[in-house]
Amino acid sequence: MFSDVTKLELINCHIEWKIHDFVKHEKYMEHGQFLTSKQFYNPKCPSVKWELRAYLNTTQLNSNNLVSLVQVGLKDSDDALKAKFTIGIKNNGGKVNCCSATTSFKHQLESDKYSLTKIMPNRPLTIFCDVEFMPYKLKLENEFEDFPTPKNSFIDIFNKGIFTDCVFEISFFKDYLLIYRFVWAVYL
Repeated sequence: MFSDVTKLELINCHIEWKIHDFVKHEKYMEHGQFLTSKQFYNPKCPSVKWELRAYLNTTQLNSNNLVSLVQVGLKDSDDALKAKFTIGIKNNGGKVNCCSATTSFKHQLESDKYSLTKIMPNRPLTIFCDVEFMPYKLKLENEFEDFPTPKNSFIDIFNKGIFTDCVFEISFFKDYLLIYRFVWAVYL
């Protein structure tokens, strides 16, 4: 008899991006220019990185502001990554969703642009984004190496007798007393 279990492990990423002086950005940005958030990712899967882009005053006739999600990781992969995301605005402590979609992403692929409505014109605009994906064919960083600390390294050097100049055997201690050159220099 054979038995197998496949466990679904979704990876989640989140960012809150605050844009100050939103009205000034709208006034001075040219058509096609955009603001970019810092990159965000989940530490379990650092190769999958995301950015938000805000397009302000997209055309002269229509003063819509748009937002999109961009996949900026996966440089060495030709495989697509399907992700579900929600983009919205924080307003007076509450959240207003602008869009929710599922898209297949590759490196530098941008989602559709979604309309962004600024609700409070006198305050900074806070855009949030939640991304959820399944890491097929991607290496997860679940196993962290246990790097030795300097204290443990020095204790190990002392116990192994590395860099010792001389060893004295003291019969009533059953251990060796290791003497180092720099210790001798302090007491001479």
